[in-house]
Amino acid sequence: MKLSYYQLKGPSKKVSEDAFVINEHANLFGVFDGATPLVDFTNEEGFNGAYLAANLFRNYFSSKKSYPNLDKHVIKCNDLLKKLMIKNGIDMKEKHHLWSTCVVIISLHRELIELAHLGDSMIIIEQSDGKITLLTKDTLKGLNDRAKKKRAKDRKKGIPLPDEEVYEKDIKRKLIYNRWLANTKEGYSVANGMEEAAEFIDFQRIDRKLVKSVLLLSDGLFHPELSLTDIFLEVQKKGIESYIHSLQNFEESNGLYSDDKTGIFLEL
Repeated sequence: MKLSYYQLKGPSKKVSEDAFVINEHANLFGVFDGATPLVDFTNEEGFNGAYLAANLFRNYFSSKKSYPNLDKHVIKCNDLLKKLMIKNGIDMKEKHHLWSTCVVIISLHRELIELAHLGDSMIIIEQSDGKITLLTKDTLKGLNDRAKKKRAKDRKKGIPLPDEEVYEKDIKRKLIYNRWLANTKEGYSVANGMEEAAEFIDFQRIDRKLVKSVLLLSDGLFHPELSLTDIFLEVQKKGIESYIHSLQNFEESNGLYSDDKTGIFLEL
């Protein structure tokens, strides 16, 4: 197996809110993309909820030599996140206060590959026949449209909500509303300490013989002009580090926001 990985902090961040794990003892690899908080909490060391959530997952999946039934471990880790938030005085009823992270993890076994996924970090594979396949779904894609439709339905039910213009002008209000849709059918999946997250974990087992190579990436590697398949091919051709730097250069030269970037590429 050939392994390459790279992480680059976004220019606007003090520290990367992405984390990753390379646990070669367990043959486990993961990327965790913490969601930038909408509240000002930091712990005694100055770290925010995005950093703490992503790194809690990193630490958990770095600590053991075996993680059978990967989804059960994600549930356990999500519960540890809840306990850590409660310990730090976070009101679990205020969903936009919750620390949260997207999750992609793969565990390699002799005959199988297990994967677990929440959010918009992704896993893309090259099959043994050369076909590039997305194994995960970006659950945040289309979130703003789904949120808008939900507000429209709720207004018809008589639920008092501001006019849509208010959400268009006040981006933070829109983001807060979206956070309240975490781990609901109208919203998106994420590890944020909610028990409901367990219902939304995408857990798969795949025949290892069918997989030639694997790319795990945070959404910071998404390219505005390339599909995820094209991104895989670029990483395969250029290497993960070169692709990440070329993307950041593209973003900066075009005045685009540049997020934290984390990728792991495995050639099996």
